[in-house]
Amino acid sequence: MDSLYENIGGKIKKLAFGLFLFYAVASVIFALVYLFQGGELIIGLLILVLGPVFSFIGSWILFAFGQLVENSDILVKNAFQPRNQTAAKDDALFKGVEFQSAPLSTGAFYCKSCGQPTRTNPCSCCHKESK
Repeated sequence: MDSLYENIGGKIKKLAFGLFLFYAVASVIFALVYLFQGGELIIGLLILVLGPVFSFIGSWILFAFGQLVENSDILVKNAFQPRNQTAAKDDALFKGVEFQSAPLSTGAFYCKSCGQPTRTNPCSCCHKESK
């Protein structure tokens, strides 16, 4: 039962792709049936061309929602893990982000080695020089 609700963002994205394929194929079949039954040529061609286009555009919304769910799962997973700046620099979520040590209002600062706030140099956590 747990696997049913695991990786739900990926499943939503797969559903979006499946629905796109279904509606695109269905619109092409509907357009061909419409044309072979003697329907107007211009309407049949519009359905043939615009049906797959609109099904593709419509699938973006569901796919984007699946991407949002995946990203929020990553953020929640990372938010509750103790991190340091060195580990965050290697994380794919933080590619291109420049980390800076900002002074804390209490006179403490962030250690450049372990990323933990400290008031002593060397750091009280990792015992490395930090300034």
